[in-house]
Amino acid sequence: MPEPERVNGIDQQPMHGIPMGYTFDDPTATDRRTTQYFELLGGRAIYHDGWWAGTRHGADGLSAAQGGVPYDQDIWELYDTTNDFGHASDLAAEHPEKLKELQALFDREARTYDVYPMIDDLGALLGADRPKLVAGNIASYGPGTVRLPEDVVINIKNQSFSLLAEVDNPDGYAEGMLVTLGGETGGYALLVLEGKATFIYNFLGLERSTITSSEPLPQGSCSIRFDFAYDGGGMGKGGTGTLSVNDTKVAEGRIERTVPIIFSTDDTFDVGEDWGTPVSPTYQPPFRFTGTLKNVTVQAMGP
Repeated sequence: MPEPERVNGIDQQPMHGIPMGYTFDDPTATDRRTTQYFELLGGRAIYHDGWWAGTRHGADGLSAAQGGVPYDQDIWELYDTTNDFGHASDLAAEHPEKLKELQALFDREARTYDVYPMIDDLGALLGADRPKLVAGNIASYGPGTVRLPEDVVINIKNQSFSLLAEVDNPDGYAEGMLVTLGGETGGYALLVLEGKATFIYNFLGLERSTITSSEPLPQGSCSIRFDFAYDGGGMGKGGTGTLSVNDTKVAEGRIERTVPIIFSTDDTFDVGEDWGTPVSPTYQPPFRFTGTLKNVTVQAMGP
């Protein structure tokens, strides 16, 4: 199928690269693409006709800890992958002209494919505003809403927020996940754990705060609400969490530190079950809610 030139009225950039189908038809086929650039957070490399040149841009754990390295101070390496597939012998000092040639080739490819300007500020990239699937500061989600990326749901960081789950506990013994975002590297979960309404907040895997009711969830229809009152005064501050069942406060607690930018790069937003890593080791995914979950409403309320 040919690539579309327009989608929803928007002109599309042509797809770069070469289809790989020919390798399926003939595993011994000669490479049709002999040049390939790479760039991520200022780390960059170029492959051409068996030669590879690149630089880590301070990602060796030493210069990165010094607060970044100017691009013109990066140290480039050179490898002949035809004879050294594992990049064991750096040939930059032995073949300075080849290295210079590949650096110029990287620059040409970077200009052709809009790599410049390069960005090496991970915090700025992760904290940048991105398009959301919802508008405003409130949204409701039904059961079966799973694996939504963090960027496309209501952002509750650095502000007060509330989570409201409408459920039915028909036999009085329901438990499981109601709503969660993130996982072992950071995130939150509103759930029924050992029969009790519970909220867990994971600060970067370093601290976990648990606020839980002292009484089991009552039988029948229930509304479970968690309200977080943010302290304010900047990013990543703490606040007070209040857990209520059927509009009656059942628990309250402090969360001293909150995640300022991102919970996880790969864990997601799930309703009624958890399809990523657990926010806390006190439950095991998917930990599906065994009662009836009607919907979950997430609302951000500002600093």
